[in-house]
Amino acid sequence: MLIAFDTETHVITPENPVPHLVCVSFADEKGNVGLLDAITGAKFFEQCLRRGDAIIGHNIAFDCAVLIKARPECSDAVWAAYDEHRILDTMVREKLINIAKNELVFRPVEENEDEPGDETFERVHYTLAALAQRYLGWELNKSEDGWRMRYAELDGTPIAEWPAEAVEYSKRDAESTLQVFLRQALAGIETPDFETQCQHAWALQLMRVQGMTCDIQDVSRLELLLSRVREESRGRLFQTGIYYNTRKRTIKLAKNTKYVKERVIAVYANLGMRAPLTKPDKDGKGGGAVSISRETLEKSGDPELMELAQLSKIDKQLDTYLPMLRQGGEDPIRARFNVLVSSGRTSCSGPNLQNLPRGFSKADRQRWGIPDFVGVRECFSAPRGKVWISADYSQLELCTLAQSNLFLFGDSAMADAINAGRDLHLDFAAQMLKVSYDDAVRRKGEPDFKNGRQFGKVFNFGKPGGLGADKLVEFADKTYGVKMTKIQAQRYGEVWLKRWPEMVKYFKHVGDKVRSGPTTFRQFVSRRLRGGCGYTDGCNTYFQGLAADGAKWALYQVTRECFLDRNSPLFGSRPVCFIHDEIILESPDAAAHNAAMRLCEVMKTAMEVYVPDVLIRVEPAMMRKWYKDAEPVWENGRLVPWTPERVTAQKALTAPSVEIAA
Repeated sequence: MLIAFDTETHVITPENPVPHLVCVSFADEKGNVGLLDAITGAKFFEQCLRRGDAIIGHNIAFDCAVLIKARPECSDAVWAAYDEHRILDTMVREKLINIAKNELVFRPVEENEDEPGDETFERVHYTLAALAQRYLGWELNKSEDGWRMRYAELDGTPIAEWPAEAVEYSKRDAESTLQVFLRQALAGIETPDFETQCQHAWALQLMRVQGMTCDIQDVSRLELLLSRVREESRGRLFQTGIYYNTRKRTIKLAKNTKYVKERVIAVYANLGMRAPLTKPDKDGKGGGAVSISRETLEKSGDPELMELAQLSKIDKQLDTYLPMLRQGGEDPIRARFNVLVSSGRTSCSGPNLQNLPRGFSKADRQRWGIPDFVGVRECFSAPRGKVWISADYSQLELCTLAQSNLFLFGDSAMADAINAGRDLHLDFAAQMLKVSYDDAVRRKGEPDFKNGRQFGKVFNFGKPGGLGADKLVEFADKTYGVKMTKIQAQRYGEVWLKRWPEMVKYFKHVGDKVRSGPTTFRQFVSRRLRGGCGYTDGCNTYFQGLAADGAKWALYQVTRECFLDRNSPLFGSRPVCFIHDEIILESPDAAAHNAAMRLCEVMKTAMEVYVPDVLIRVEPAMMRKWYKDAEPVWENGRLVPWTPERVTAQKALTAPSVEIAA
């Protein structure tokens, strides 16, 4: 039987992401609608799970966490229902429907009924209220002065004594959820991986609950360093007119935006170029003003404007990230993970742990006196007695690109190279320098081969997405700091295609599909639909979606063992972060080595469901702080924490002979 559940709780706070349960409402397909107190409702929820009902909810992963907290003995039943595809989320389903329609973020609305072609766009919202309005025409009262945030007032009061409005509000949520679910089924849009994406959302919810902690001493040190750098830099820029003092008797510096724009115009004019302009928004409004973005300033070549661009990074860290890091010194930072964007990847906010500020360059560290391994990321620190294990896939999107070509055409030179254990970036360097791969391996420490390998990254990660020569030049500079001319991009692009001839067929396949305009692509294995794809989206969809699906499936399997399987080395460890192709696991010191080995094994096996014909490699590293440069360090055949001070020359050469850790 289909039965929708909704919970009302105390207010959610950063410190308490799974608040205390107050009541449970439900609605089933037979027309029954009810409201139960916390104890009775949690028992009824467990009863429905154990008798095999299909459980529907809107952001149901949150409700499951709340109900498990209220009734821990139902945890195994929740996991069993997820395993059996019986816990289903209307929010996740709506995102899949909208990805298929190319309306995930914005959807077109007709502005004027008399002029049907006059379209504008509105942002798509995924609240239950928005879906109830869209599908049912129902208005749900979600205002701040309603009952939505007030159920803690009723905690402990018998439901028979509740105000009628409080009872109706909760019951209406459950009824709306069920009816939205039924209407979604009539939308005529396939959502073949719906149940699996609900499993992924559950793993992400549990990871959010765990959170990541910070070392308050590291946070304070970073704040002092950045504050000093900002004041010194602003002082220098004040002398140039880029900053001015807004007060008469005291000093408060502010950016002179008018002067900066005039200087941008003049600098670009000296380069024989027009100053870049701001772009219009999604509705075509705005834009056309002189840009003073970080990218514009960095490309100007003007020392002061380039310093202003660097200063904006410092401002961002101090104003946006430092308050968050200070909070992480008291309570874990619990970011919100969104299970689906158009590509099939996840996204993250509050903060975006998947895209923290990059570390300072060597030149910036020397200029400003900032020590190595001091930055936003390095302030994150495992709790005492625990360690973080980072495990990520080696060249994952190249593996999924090779697998996509095998699915499409049955052959792939790239797959052959990966299965032979080749480094594809070094392989490209060998092609560039016209030497054998074995020779390139022997000489990989030489400057020409190091540089060639960087070129390899540019082409291996830039070309599959359909980038032309101009965009590839921009991509090389912005992403890898590689300076490349358009002629080089064209010439080496031909070298790349000659090395991977299947890509000629790949690009033709995508080009043929979009020849008549944007179209819908179907993902391999998961069969998910992505609508509105042009050429570059089409090129990216196959391999990006395949990588995302496999990585999320791995996260679900890892999380499951951490919580359920007492015989697994992962039991008792907890995933704390997920960065596309990487899982960070928090593990007790004593269990960390075995947990790391099992983590790699599960990730490899899970990815092979999606990438069955290309060799998958997973490499672990252990650390006490979040070091992006952490590498595997082995002592007596066991993985130990990497630190900046530790000599890591033995990292892979002395690794135990375990395929999963290769």
